[in-house]
Amino acid sequence: MSEEKTLGIIQEGLDQYYSRFFPQFSLKLPRGKISKIDEYRDYYFPYLKDSVYKSNLCYLIQLLDYQILIYKTFRPGLSLANSFFYQQVITMGIIAEAVCTALLLNPFITTESKDRSLGSASEEYRAVSDYVVKNNFSDSIRLMKYLNIIDSELEDIFQKVRKDLRNLVHIQNWEDRIYQSMDYPFFEKHLASFKNFLMAVKEKARPDAHREALIAMVAPEDPDKEYYGQVSEFFPEKGYGFVSAVNGPGKIFFHISFFQPTVSNVRKKDKVLLQIKKTEKGYEASRIQFLRERESKP
Repeated sequence: MSEEKTLGIIQEGLDQYYSRFFPQFSLKLPRGKISKIDEYRDYYFPYLKDSVYKSNLCYLIQLLDYQILIYKTFRPGLSLANSFFYQQVITMGIIAEAVCTALLLNPFITTESKDRSLGSASEEYRAVSDYVVKNNFSDSIRLMKYLNIIDSELEDIFQKVRKDLRNLVHIQNWEDRIYQSMDYPFFEKHLASFKNFLMAVKEKARPDAHREALIAMVAPEDPDKEYYGQVSEFFPEKGYGFVSAVNGPGKIFFHISFFQPTVSNVRKKDKVLLQIKKTEKGYEASRIQFLRERESKP
């Protein structure tokens, strides 16, 4: 084949490529506008004190709006849309988890009069702040229910959103183990559910009444108080592990010597009832009772 004919075939292929794909990359001015941060504050989070937590939530939602506007402007093909929508779902998950932190820390926020984005938990409550931010998402949801920040219905909504978003960001679906693609109609349905979740939190959450209860959890003073939790880590060869208490502070250390004699084969997620004390190294179980299978916390 001559060089001229080869170049002709290449040029024809390029022409077909550009005619098919180039229009989706041509920039056009989008209609509508991105809301200002204050509009997100007033619409979604009027119940939260102004702070870095509230500001970050508003910026993330604004970012969602901005990225969706970019998608509507450029309309990439499905393979690019997949990556694009996975990013949005991850952002939604970060927002949902950050809402927990903002709700839990709201009573401890000191606002800044000159800058609405600088308020934060004061140094006096550093232990409370550290405890809250170290919790995982699911534990934070259970903690909010225990502190009556949310009711059982809203707890179920939180947990459903957490599981749905977790499943969506796995290319192999976490529960069903199937591959799936995300196009805009599929994503839009989940985006609508996410907005309904935010509005449910706005209407039902009670972010101010738990201050003293959370302080008491983080710095317990009553050695006779009992806490419910579950084993988060256990090292049988060393004879010790840690408990995460639903109504108590952070990680709680325990040693095999604290077991009642009848307990053996300790496993992660075993339910426990315990009393604790504060030591120089942190919190430690002074007594621990293992609850048998199917017995749940009250």
